[in-house]
Amino acid sequence: MEPTLLIRITIGGLLIIFGLHQIFKPQEWTSFIPRRIKAILPTDPVTFMKLHALGNIALGFLFAFGIGMPAVAWVTLIWFASIILSTLNIDWTISLRDLAIAMLVVVYLML
Repeated sequence: MEPTLLIRITIGGLLIIFGLHQIFKPQEWTSFIPRRIKAILPTDPVTFMKLHALGNIALGFLFAFGIGMPAVAWVTLIWFASIILSTLNIDWTISLRDLAIAMLVVVYLML
């Protein structure tokens, strides 16, 4: 298997799995939304997480199937950077996990 295909499937799969879990169990994810963000949301946190989930799923499919590359990889990198910065003060282990995924996106872009 080609390395770029393996990376695409891995990152795409992760995003899709995260997204599906956020759609079906959004309440398990709302604690990762910083208070300053919750305060300005135009909707409740559960609805926000479901919308975020749609973004995860869309990026996951595009990444997995290599559609729109490398632009989709750059958008995914920015997506993860925003999550890392948002969760850093809430749960550093989530930020660390997402940093590892973001670095895999960087590796993809370097290949």
